[in-house]
Amino acid sequence: MTTTDEFYGRRELLTDLDRVACKANWLAARRRYVESHFGDAGVRDVASRLETEATRRAFLEPPLPMSWSDVATVVAIDRAIFEGPMNLSYARMREFGGEIATYDVNGVYRAFFRLATPRFVFSKIGMVWSQYFRRGSLVCETRERDADVHLHEVVMPRYLCQHGIPGWFDTMLGLVGARAPSVRHPSCIHAGADHCVWNARWTS
Repeated sequence: MTTTDEFYGRRELLTDLDRVACKANWLAARRRYVESHFGDAGVRDVASRLETEATRRAFLEPPLPMSWSDVATVVAIDRAIFEGPMNLSYARMREFGGEIATYDVNGVYRAFFRLATPRFVFSKIGMVWSQYFRRGSLVCETRERDADVHLHEVVMPRYLCQHGIPGWFDTMLGLVGARAPSVRHPSCIHAGADHCVWNARWTS
């Protein structure tokens, strides 16, 4: 039986997110974002919405950045952020995806992005994914003015497919100075496709 939720998508595809490992700095970005945009009141609001003590602790006192957490914990925190301080705004969720992508882009990495081209950055997208997740792969087909990005071997919740990941790509295009950038999600596993695909376009 298919059960679809606007936030999660097809719930039957998401039964093992607790076994999908993710870098702890991706989790730690949640508190940083909430604190910077909504202050201490926002942090308290999100914490009060989390159902388990372990998830509250992960949000309030995230593990060391280079350790590993799991996607299920992050998704629970994101749901609390979305229902609480974001006030159910998917536009803010896309902005959130874009902003947290900048947290690790400092120093030499920022200089690298300034010198890179959109085509080159998207050609390396699979390597970036593997630094954050221990399951799944991003495979990119790059062309002169656009790229198709395919996610295989893992299913992410719908809100990440539709908003969080496109926000991440928005930021990547911005960091390389792409002109007239556009990111779409034409194929989604939660809408019946066999895997998710994103298309990124730019003019130069």
